[in-house]
Amino acid sequence: MSDDVLDWLAEAGPVPGPAELASAQPWDSVWIRAALRGIRARRLGARHPGDAGAQLWWLRTTDPENFQTAATASIWNPSDLLLAVGAEPLPGRAAVRTLVGAEDSAALQQLAGKVIEDSDDGDGVVVACAAVRHIEARNWLHQRYVHTHQSSYVPLWDQVLTALEPESVHPDFAVRLLAFGLLGVLAGQPYPQACNLLAAETGCGADAVARVLPLVDGGQLAPVPVVAIGLLRSTAAEYSGHVPDAMDQLAGALAGQVAATMGGTDAESVVMLMAQLSGDSSEGTMRGYRKMVNRLTRRGESPTLAERLRGSRG
Repeated sequence: MSDDVLDWLAEAGPVPGPAELASAQPWDSVWIRAALRGIRARRLGARHPGDAGAQLWWLRTTDPENFQTAATASIWNPSDLLLAVGAEPLPGRAAVRTLVGAEDSAALQQLAGKVIEDSDDGDGVVVACAAVRHIEARNWLHQRYVHTHQSSYVPLWDQVLTALEPESVHPDFAVRLLAFGLLGVLAGQPYPQACNLLAAETGCGADAVARVLPLVDGGQLAPVPVVAIGLLRSTAAEYSGHVPDAMDQLAGALAGQVAATMGGTDAESVVMLMAQLSGDSSEGTMRGYRKMVNRLTRRGESPTLAERLRGSRG
């Protein structure tokens, strides 16, 4: 069939929707319409929304092994992957690059949810990546996944991120994973070593802190342990003459923001907890902790420029 004839036939109707295509039978009108769009997209390139999905569907229908290879090799529009597989599970690691690299969207949430629902048939690496895009930090903490799942997912996240180029990681994925990493620091659970690279090179650290801070404000995380753990983690390396890693610095940044809202009683509770966690309650150490905490709490007491100007006018 010539390209012109194929193009003319493919334009005869739109790409079927996922539900319509899922119920199509070989050689019925819906199946033929999708096949023509998929063949044209494969031969001449995608021209309209849905063409790439039809191309993937046709590849899965005619050459499942190459479909998995093609899906795994690129970041796809999640809706195209969903169209391609219908109700069937995505094979192998076909969705990994898309889960890590696609921008947030309703289709991405649907794809991540599908991967998790099909987890009995799925690859653990894909499920771990889907969890990052599908589960909010609040629910990761509330459902205790930070205790029940994080330690087993950490090597899987590291495996994926070590194999991908940094530019293949979407900022939304980076922020979400860094937020999980911060929760791990606070809960005494491991976090991916790749988080240190993400925090240092993507500029997403502040956004990750902003994701976790509302959990303190909302009462899901107790402020005293957040400040105590964050300060101990961020200063331990400095006291030993080393530069703290990026995740410890983020824990310290979170501690600083929380401490700025504390009163004197909570500040002293932080000092006592730091001594308990470090196992050192000597007078000199306690004095150092107290200075450290008081320095942070005073930031919250400092008047703004507008307040100082108003005071000078009075």
